[in-house]
Amino acid sequence: MLYNKEAILDALIQAKAAMISLTKIPYQKEWAEQLQVVQLKREVAGTSRIEGADFTDGELDAAINETIEQLHTRSQRQASSTVKAYKWIAALENDKPITEDLISTIHRIIITDADDDHCPPGVLRQKDQNVIFGVPKHRGCEGGTPCRDAFMLLCKAINKDFRNHDPLIQAIAAHYHFASMHPFLDGNGRTARASEALMRSKGLASEILFL
Repeated sequence: MLYNKEAILDALIQAKAAMISLTKIPYQKEWAEQLQVVQLKREVAGTSRIEGADFTDGELDAAINETIEQLHTRSQRQASSTVKAYKWIAALENDKPITEDLISTIHRIIITDADDDHCPPGVLRQKDQNVIFGVPKHRGCEGGTPCRDAFMLLCKAINKDFRNHDPLIQAIAAHYHFASMHPFLDGNGRTARASEALMRSKGLASEILFL
């Protein structure tokens, strides 16, 4: 993995200092649980707005709390499915490896009941299923075998080569490479952000001090 370590050093130190402070200051457990709810809302609202949604607080709460049958817009259904994915991630064992199956499961949860009318949940792009996205325009990896191979190699790198770098760098790099290849027909950004959140959280929750 190649990057300019000097260019990111200050930002990395500040981020690590903030993370370490969470492990050194004792918290009431109920405070942490309340903060987790707030953070979940921030994650979902942020990823939804990146996708083009503009929720009021009431609309976001409805997307999070109502059943899928009660949600009327695609953006609300996307937010609801994203909440399910983050809750599923939160229940994972802390040492669970990042695998092709795990990322595909995250994508399946995010797409089901939200975008499964045009995107097969958890299924990589097939031959001739190619995508162009972003500004400036960028072409994802070729559908079919090249897509499967790129996805497989990324997951192998996450569990091997990436481990030689700081966990924050690992999470950001995984997000970047996943988003660049766009292995699924839709939901790649949401899946990349959820996978990054999973990698960022690894090893942190178990170190937080509770009163």
